[in-house]
Amino acid sequence: MALKEESEEHYNVALQKFARINYFKPDTLQTLIYLHIGNCETGLGEYYKAINSYDDALLADIHNEHQTEIQFQKLKAEILVHNMRLALLTIKEIDTLKSVNVRDEVLFYEGAIHFYKEEYPDAEKDWLRLVSQDSSKQQRIKVLFRQNKKINRLKPGIAIALSIVLPGAGQIYAGDIKEGINSLLLTGGLFVLGYNTGMVYNVFNAIVAVGPWFLRYYQGGILRAGDIVKAKRAQRHKAIYSKILEALKK
Repeated sequence: MALKEESEEHYNVALQKFARINYFKPDTLQTLIYLHIGNCETGLGEYYKAINSYDDALLADIHNEHQTEIQFQKLKAEILVHNMRLALLTIKEIDTLKSVNVRDEVLFYEGAIHFYKEEYPDAEKDWLRLVSQDSSKQQRIKVLFRQNKKINRLKPGIAIALSIVLPGAGQIYAGDIKEGINSLLLTGGLFVLGYNTGMVYNVFNAIVAVGPWFLRYYQGGILRAGDIVKAKRAQRHKAIYSKILEALKK
């Protein structure tokens, strides 16, 4: 019944049933019970609880009958919680000599972790090894990584420097022309308003009335330019990642 609830994704109900089984369990079932508890916790998004349950399963698996399956489930939970340091440690514990499938799965996850950490040369090396028998896939992956490398030519520091010199220039450099024009018109309009206020009244009135607004949008535009570059880079890296996954699956 607990397995049925788990398969139907009724994870809370399944956890209650596995907990009852765990209380009266024979020792021979202990490993599998902890494994399924971890799977349910992963399904509920309780990834750190799941990682602990998988550790309990590994400790209970004294004959290493389910070791590889547990390790991969633990690895997935660590990736889902974005704990790549733990994930890399788990990967190193998996015995890749057991089978070609295990080795290939390790290479896939290792590449994904390196890509997430922006360690792109390491990711490329892992995935090229994964498709070492398929020259067309290797060529496709090399092309995608060359495209990925070009993405980092966009520099947040350059965008910020350009916006300091000319409001809106950093946004235009980042490829957001509309945002750049808006920034230029807004800060330019406030500058003209401040200048006219100073000419009609005095500099003090211009500083008090217009200065805070000008500084707010001027400084905001500078910070925004850097953020736009970072967002654009992340978006493009994500698109490349999706294309790489498609290339690996074909």
